[in-house]
Amino acid sequence: MNYGLYLSAAALKLGHTRMDVLANNMANVNTTSFKPDTLAIRSRQPAPTERNLPPHLVMPVLDDVRGGLSDGGSFTDLSPGPLISTGGDLDVAIQGRGFFAVEVDGQTRYTRDGRFTRAADGTLVTAAAGLPVLDAAGGRITLPVGPVRIDAEGRVAAGGTVVQIGLTNFTNPQALRKEGANTFAADAAAGPIASTATVRQGFIEGSGVEPTRALVNMILAQRTYDAAAKMIQHTDAMLGRAVNDIARLA
Repeated sequence: MNYGLYLSAAALKLGHTRMDVLANNMANVNTTSFKPDTLAIRSRQPAPTERNLPPHLVMPVLDDVRGGLSDGGSFTDLSPGPLISTGGDLDVAIQGRGFFAVEVDGQTRYTRDGRFTRAADGTLVTAAAGLPVLDAAGGRITLPVGPVRIDAEGRVAAGGTVVQIGLTNFTNPQALRKEGANTFAADAAAGPIASTATVRQGFIEGSGVEPTRALVNMILAQRTYDAAAKMIQHTDAMLGRAVNDIARLA
């Protein structure tokens, strides 16, 4: 077994995964309220530790060999993005920690994308995906035609109707799962609680991706990927030469 070949292959696989994560972040640099992902990288442990093998299966000569890197999973950076002024009556941004509650296929999901609009029947929905926005009781919000006023606590007033937009925070936000359409799913592990964040009418939250940093990270990841690929080529060439030289001497 050529250990260097396996290490280089592991680095190549890790580089590919890292590039996928960074490319997705870069593609969403202009997506409202997008939260970027970061890939965790961990050092590879000896085989018994990696596989949780019992002591009698340990082979000191080979199993103590360690090195290289592996995928440690990814996490989402939920830091608030910059507030962008739009002046729209139905554009709202959350200043602080919290999420709007929306409905997706009969299930409650969460988003910080506050670009809202009225559907044909007056239902308040997200402008991007047409998802119904939920009130504090979990019901859909219907607004009459006319000017809309949204205060700092998320109360929506229109044509004599006043309703509270559902705002939720989480004690363990890293338990949230991305589910597309700029939404997150949450279970009991996320620890949903009431949000005390401030709502800003006439603003939206920009993407959490910082373009320059994202571009630099992509360049560095590409260089690492190329280096791993070249190491595989060099190792393969060395193996080929060793086989040919041994055959010639034999």
